[in-house]
Amino acid sequence: MTWNRAVIPGVRTALFQPADRPGYDHLQIPIAAVKSAILGHTEFTAFNQAVTQLFDQWQQSNIPRLIGFDKDGHPKALIETIAEDLLATFKAAPLLVAIEWTSDYGASLPLAADLRSGSDSCRSCR
Repeated sequence: MTWNRAVIPGVRTALFQPADRPGYDHLQIPIAAVKSAILGHTEFTAFNQAVTQLFDQWQQSNIPRLIGFDKDGHPKALIETIAEDLLATFKAAPLLVAIEWTSDYGASLPLAADLRSGSDSCRSCR
């Protein structure tokens, strides 16, 4: 999965400005203001409502499976079923774009530590 830059472009515009290097951006607001800028943006609010609605649909269709699971059930099969249903449900949410995984792709993914630290070297985090 990778970030779909076409989704909530106004949020991106409000947060970032182009840097002098192609493919890179600079944050244009103080870090302390990022959360409120995102949460208060109308595009994010609309997207959040749509995603919440998708989750509610997924939850309602899977509650009977979870309640009906008993001691004779197979947890691996249950997990696979609800996970596949979750993926299918959220295909309608365009924030993430499915990509084909290749053996060399993993090397280009940002490390979790880069994401947590907000490292400026994390090009694909933007």
